[in-house]
Amino acid sequence: MQAPDTISLAVPIINYRLQMAERMGAPRAAVLKRAGLSAERLIDPSSRVSLAEEMDIWDAIKSETGREDIGLVCGLNFPIQATGLLGYVVMNSPDMATAIEKSAVYQKLIGDSMGARVEADEHYFTVYIEMWTEWQEGLRFTQDVTLGAYFSWVEKNTVSAVKPVRVGLHYEEPANAADYTKAFGPAPVAFGVAESYLVYNAKDIHTPILSQNSEMFEHFEKQVKALYLELEGGETVVDQTRKLILKHMDGQAPGVEKIAMELAMSVRSLQKALKEEGSSYQKLLNAVRKELAVDYLKKDQFNLSEIAFLLGFSELTVFSRSFKKWTGYSPSNYPMT
Repeated sequence: MQAPDTISLAVPIINYRLQMAERMGAPRAAVLKRAGLSAERLIDPSSRVSLAEEMDIWDAIKSETGREDIGLVCGLNFPIQATGLLGYVVMNSPDMATAIEKSAVYQKLIGDSMGARVEADEHYFTVYIEMWTEWQEGLRFTQDVTLGAYFSWVEKNTVSAVKPVRVGLHYEEPANAADYTKAFGPAPVAFGVAESYLVYNAKDIHTPILSQNSEMFEHFEKQVKALYLELEGGETVVDQTRKLILKHMDGQAPGVEKIAMELAMSVRSLQKALKEEGSSYQKLLNAVRKELAVDYLKKDQFNLSEIAFLLGFSELTVFSRSFKKWTGYSPSNYPMT
């Protein structure tokens, strides 16, 4: 989980919400005044607002419009161009499944209070909304935007107007539950589930996107990937994962769950991102263990049993077999020059 004071959201998303509020009779100036936010804060499209500011804006929009369904309305009418370059990746993806997967991978370009992950089998394709920070009431509206946007965009950009077969919402059933059953129908809507979700039939979600263009898709994904790396400090997911494994190698090998949590990702999302970068968690764990083992041997500070312990091996024999697999040498015969 990320600390609330590190969470942010792209300014174009906030401006879109303000436009929708204005359409429903809430002047932009009135909303900003109630939220205590200056208009100047929202001029630069490359800037971001904090989670606290986002929550203040939601509260102000709800108060000015009197609409409990404001998040859902924003989601169902969400323009993909509001996500910038990521929108072009989504629009030009070969099929809807790829579009959803790519939007999930690069979600942090838009905001990092929550993200999406995909779980699929031969029958169903499920989009889960996973929280990257502690839940608070205002995040209900953000979840509504996210689910509503996925729902609407899939329906409008597939030839057969694909709809989900089931919908789940994390929070308890609100007074305006009828708004949700009407919007997502005929799919049944469940409230109070562990994670919000949209479930589609697998064969439906792999249908081509109406606007897809493979050359444009590749072109824009390269740009989006560069922006994503810049946002993450120029580091790939492989780089970040490797550093965290090294940081937590203290007598036991850190599990993938621990590293995924620190990266504000689900285990499945992390494994998928590593695969896209040509690696895996186990490969990185082995590489870090090998690097540390060689370093310990060369420094001659620890005996073999101590090195095995430091690297998280329960037995010296297991460490010795692994080391020989990595280097071709047993630890006792490794050349030091």
